[in-house]
Amino acid sequence: IRISPSRSRTSHPHIKPTQLSPSAFLSTHTPGSPPGPLAAMARTPLTVLCFGDSLTSGYHNYGLGEQPYSEVLIDRLEAALPEREVQVVTSGVPGDLASLQAFRRRLKGECESRSYDWVIMLGGTNDLGSLVPVHRILAALEANWDIPLANGSKLLALTVPECHARLEWLDDNRRHLNSGILAHKQPNFYAFDLLPKIQYHSLSKQDRDTYWDDGVHLTGDGYDWMGGHIADALLQILSQEEKSPEAAKPKTRRPPAKKDDEQAFDEEAGSPNHISQGYVVVRKKDLD
Repeated sequence: IRISPSRSRTSHPHIKPTQLSPSAFLSTHTPGSPPGPLAAMARTPLTVLCFGDSLTSGYHNYGLGEQPYSEVLIDRLEAALPEREVQVVTSGVPGDLASLQAFRRRLKGECESRSYDWVIMLGGTNDLGSLVPVHRILAALEANWDIPLANGSKLLALTVPECHARLEWLDDNRRHLNSGILAHKQPNFYAFDLLPKIQYHSLSKQDRDTYWDDGVHLTGDGYDWMGGHIADALLQILSQEEKSPEAAKPKTRRPPAKKDDEQAFDEEAGSPNHISQGYVVVRKKDLD
């Protein structure tokens, strides 16, 4: 988890923001530098949770490096919104699947530990690689989106970017999943098509070497590249909301979920690293 009142810092993934010592937030202010938290108390907070898997944690160099896109996101938000006190928490776990209980439990823990104005969620990459059916991935994502939305947060869902592998079934599944993400409509829900921004096959070899690490994960520069695009999307939404709050809201509302239509996440024994071992998502009412 990375937490930043003004900049990012790292702590152990299981530590929640409320468990950090107050002294961790103290800073000094020198002329010409951004004001510290005490000087910025009059500013309105803007709290953001960046949530997902390794593409959110900034995993690269076989796990020896970590440079989340949220670092550039923080810089961009602070530069564009000097009247706001930007606070960003990054929660990304390499290898996590959006269709598993662990993903959902971690998300619930983050959303219950504090309130966020925005949650930015990227999930589904590992599910696709583990051969989880697209409709189950999308159903799991929708159930996960409901968690921050029910807590009063706004949600920005990101589509799954491409990778070095060019497999027809993988490309088709990714396309169908991303179409479902972009087609979803719900109050306070927004979607950003990250895939066309984070390309692999259309890049030159020089650009691939700059931005891509192993064909699935990005380099440090690549995560900065990604963070810039996500910042552009969020700032555009914030600008639209400021000019016309109603115009920025999604126009089509999704019917509220019925109580007996609640998602149940069942995890089979086995490792997600072996694609022969699958994961099943069912609705409770289908088991009756």
